[in-house]
Amino acid sequence: MKSRITLLNQMAENDWLCLSANYRLRRSGQHPNPLIDTKRLIAWVRENDTELGADTTSIFLVGCSAGAHLAVSAALTPNVSEFQAGFADTDTSVAGVIALYGYLGPRTADPSSSPTRLAASDAPPMLIIHGANDTAIPASDSRAVAATLSRASENPVVFVELPHTQHSFDRFASVRSRAVADTSASFLDWAREYARRGERL
Repeated sequence: MKSRITLLNQMAENDWLCLSANYRLRRSGQHPNPLIDTKRLIAWVRENDTELGADTTSIFLVGCSAGAHLAVSAALTPNVSEFQAGFADTDTSVAGVIALYGYLGPRTADPSSSPTRLAASDAPPMLIIHGANDTAIPASDSRAVAATLSRASENPVVFVELPHTQHSFDRFASVRSRAVADTSASFLDWAREYARRGERL
């Protein structure tokens, strides 16, 4: 996906296995189908770890806009059988999340479609980055969700607000895109070591 190409290239160059996945949209994309698709990807990676050469102790989710909602929601619903029909016995926990300019509010009246209603003490570390001038999704919305998640979680939830920045700020290569990629890479490196030391709760 173009919107994350700078980060994807940087992580791949540093020997990270990176996968970019689609999920159901439009009529078939009603909640919880996209969340199930996200969790199915996590399960698929664990089920094919040997072939992929994947370190399944260090699975991270990175999502932009609507994908950020899915990344956060999947991280907050590890091993919930309701969202894992056909693969309920597969571990779908992750080591961390990066959410870029995401809509993090409820999708429906169902509490499971709202990250704030899913907030939990054992949530993995999260980095939430949003543009201060985002006219599609106000930064104040993401800031409020990040605060709620941080209060609930025993692991770090970091919120970064970029000044003078619009939605989809990493769609094209730029100094800003590189800075976000560098920050995201540093967070992923830190979170991987954090999980390996057994500090993740």
